[in-house]
Amino acid sequence: MKKKIMNIFKKYGLVEQSLISLLNFLIVFMFGKNLPTSDFANFIIIHSALTFVFLIASGIWASPVLVFLPTKYSQHKNAYFEILFILNLITSIIFAIIAVVFVNIFIVRLELVTSIFSILTVVSWGQYELLRKNFYADNKLKSLMNSSIILVVFFFLGNLLFKNSLTIDLSFAVLFLSYFIAIVYIIIRTQPFTETIKNLILFDFKQIVRVHWDFSKWTILSSLYYWISTSGYFILLSFFLEDLQLGAMRSILNILGLVSVFLVFFENMYTPKASNIYYNSNGVKLNNYINGLKRKFLIPYIGIVFMAIIMSYLLFGVFFNDAYMEYKYLIIIFGLYQLALGLNRPPILGIRVINKTRYISLGNLIAAVLTILLGLTLMSIFRNVFVASISMFISVLISSFYLIIVYKRLILIDIKERGELGK
Repeated sequence: MKKKIMNIFKKYGLVEQSLISLLNFLIVFMFGKNLPTSDFANFIIIHSALTFVFLIASGIWASPVLVFLPTKYSQHKNAYFEILFILNLITSIIFAIIAVVFVNIFIVRLELVTSIFSILTVVSWGQYELLRKNFYADNKLKSLMNSSIILVVFFFLGNLLFKNSLTIDLSFAVLFLSYFIAIVYIIIRTQPFTETIKNLILFDFKQIVRVHWDFSKWTILSSLYYWISTSGYFILLSFFLEDLQLGAMRSILNILGLVSVFLVFFENMYTPKASNIYYNSNGVKLNNYINGLKRKFLIPYIGIVFMAIIMSYLLFGVFFNDAYMEYKYLIIIFGLYQLALGLNRPPILGIRVINKTRYISLGNLIAAVLTILLGLTLMSIFRNVFVASISMFISVLISSFYLIIVYKRLILIDIKERGELGK
């Protein structure tokens, strides 16, 4: 019976994560098709800045939930979540305002309506991510799956409604309303807010902030470095590439990014389990579990990536117009990029569980530095999409090998320190 229940959780979780990856794909795909080329290039820049805010807020408040809700705060789940909901909301609003002001002053001029809907979009995005992490950590995935269905359906319908009149303002309005409706549905359906104001006041806010900060301070830096090597890199490329080239590169990366559903599902599904093993047992059993995940995950993932490359190549004309046809070869580069990302996923999970997240941060720093230095150096000479793309692949490949090596060293040190060697 327990096995059947876990299979149901895995099924719901995989479907839900597939829906979120589908949404990420549709955002770029539908806006790329329906917005004028120059507007779509501006959307990429604005959305890249919002992604930075999302990564910071979710790094502090959402990501640690997978580790702490099933362990440290398992007896106070509702109070823990409600406090995080408030803290995440405040953080997202503050950083969103800063990001929009920065973009407006230094990169592209924004209308007031665009600024407001941009802020509302990233705030609702962050709140929904916190809800997702909470339900993954607590193995309550059916309602979450239903809310993600609502999210994707409303986004799709909104794009169909405004297909012939889409603007940047409407783009962010549709995205915000889709997240907002999904949040309202899941709150009404699951009623996660059950604690009284008195109980929340008595709860130790400072302890939660301290625990999350100790865990996530390196994760935040890691998110910053990841953003630099992806979204930040695209902002810099906008000074070198034409709007069409930038749109083609981002769109093709987006379609290959669909396979990342398995990477995110892998982390959401197995981080709580690995945390429980380490928290209640020892490093030896954790290492055995991580090694088992490598064998279980990597070979199927390699097959999925190569299948995605083949299908994307064959169906390229379906997804993109003729203007992008000369950049079709980027499918291979970004397919290999996704493959390199998958290599480091089991080691990253292990490093996170033993709370050595600064090494993940260092891995992303390596990728960020190499991407910027290699990419911009080559771009200053050649100024073409190929060198911009290959720089991303080389950088993440080197970073992945670093993380694989570091995990092996860290888990051995942890086992020795806990006196478990030979057990």
